Parts: sequence; C-alpha cells; structure tokens
Amino acid sequence: GRGINCRIVNDLNQPWVSSQSCTSCGKCVQVCPTGALFHKGSTVAEMVKRHDFLSWITLGREKNEWNYAGQPPYYAAERRKE
Repeated sequence: GRGINCRIVNDLNQPWVSSQSCTSCGKCVQVCPTGALFHKGSTVAEMVKRHDFLSWITLGREKNEWNYAGQPPYYAAERRKE
C-alpha cells in the first residue's frame, strides 16, 4: 500500500531486531517515503540534521500541500537557500 497503509517489511515479517538478512545496503533508506530511516551506524548529529526535513514533511502533510517532488512547496525553496 501507499501512505498510511505502507509497510516496510523484512525477513518474512520478522521483527526488525531479529533480522538476519540485513546487509546494510541502504536500499530501505533510499526508498523510505518519509526519510525516517537512517543508515545503520548513523550518528546522532546526522539524524538531527534530518530533523528539519522531517518537520517539513509533517507540515506539508498536515496542510496537504505538496510539490511535484512530493515535498511541501516551501521546502524546496528553503533548500535552495542553503
């Protein structure tokens, strides 16, 4: 499914902590629609850096305002300023 019906699964729906087949390839991180997944071993600083991005996603979802890239329209403008 998509949206709230979307689920990321592994190892035939086994709990994440008991997954034995993770190779740390990063594919799940790349396709995560919300940017909420991080590479194994990510530092706290790297995760905090993404907090602003996740906040924009939440705000865009609440206002139901998205651009063609699936981001809140003001997110793209803010990113260009950096």
